[in-house]
Amino acid sequence: MAIVKTIVFPNPSTCQFTFETGLDLDLAKIVVTDLNGKRIDITIIPLNNALSIDLAEAAPGIYLLTIYKEQQIFQFKLVKE
Repeated sequence: MAIVKTIVFPNPSTCQFTFETGLDLDLAKIVVTDLNGKRIDITIIPLNNALSIDLAEAAPGIYLLTIYKEQQIFQFKLVKE
């Protein structure tokens, strides 16, 4: 398995996170959950080689960004202040 460089910034954030990755996100499923596994409604805005993830409506806390791509799962921690 190849190593894919991925950056999430700013982290922590009060609202929006930018997610940059070398992953091809076409046909990927992107889910954000709280630490109890509850799905959080998010807005995802495609950018050039990146995504903007808006957690403005979520309460402050720790969230997990999970990307399901083919047979792989990638998970990242987001801290909302």
